[in-house]
Amino acid sequence: MLYSVRHDEGSVVATLCSHRDVVSVLTLANDDMTVLSGSWDSKMVHWDLNLGMPIRIYAGHIAQISSAQWHPTQPYMFLASAVNGRCGQWDTRVPGDLPVVKFPLPEKTPPWILSSCFNPILGHVYIGRRNHTVDVYERDGGLLRTLTLPRNSGPVSKVLCMENGRSLMIGSSDNVRQWDLEHTGNAVPFTIIPGHHGGNLSEMLVNPDCRFMITASGSRGWDSAGKDTAQCLIYTVSSVF
Repeated sequence: MLYSVRHDEGSVVATLCSHRDVVSVLTLANDDMTVLSGSWDSKMVHWDLNLGMPIRIYAGHIAQISSAQWHPTQPYMFLASAVNGRCGQWDTRVPGDLPVVKFPLPEKTPPWILSSCFNPILGHVYIGRRNHTVDVYERDGGLLRTLTLPRNSGPVSKVLCMENGRSLMIGSSDNVRQWDLEHTGNAVPFTIIPGHHGGNLSEMLVNPDCRFMITASGSRGWDSAGKDTAQCLIYTVSSVF
């Protein structure tokens, strides 16, 4: 649903109808004029918010869409991942359903992705994996390295790169970690940001000047035992390395 917020607040302006299953992803374009939606029907739709109509439908994935992000500096590029472990980068200027860059699944890696993101400075892509790791890819799709979290951290459910291109926020079922991408040596490369222990981190947002970070956790309906923390936390960002 598209609601008005400036005039006649809360009124429905348009109903965006195209998906045939649960809508799992919504990400607003940098110009605030379009939005990208992803669904369990394996499709992504690029919407014109002024018209309330689809600009284009992408059907290059063959599994439930789990995350999507517009490129921070190139407004015609976006990154999208699916729960089957596939992740790609699309160019809205290029016709067809297939991504212009594919980020292959490494050998012996379980096919499961809930989150992926761009590095706004380096152009690298980070993909959170089920086996408590984050794979780092070059912009052309080549695997650069793998960041390995402690084994008890659980699957990575959210990744977000800070504007400085150095701090990568990694959310899993035990905590949020701030990973120093320029770390060298034998010391621990991350700082633990507590608060969501036991919950599945479902969302992470940072405001444009990196002063505040908002995180949310919940089971997403997967945890029948009810062990998740189901809460939203607001942090003041004091340093980003």
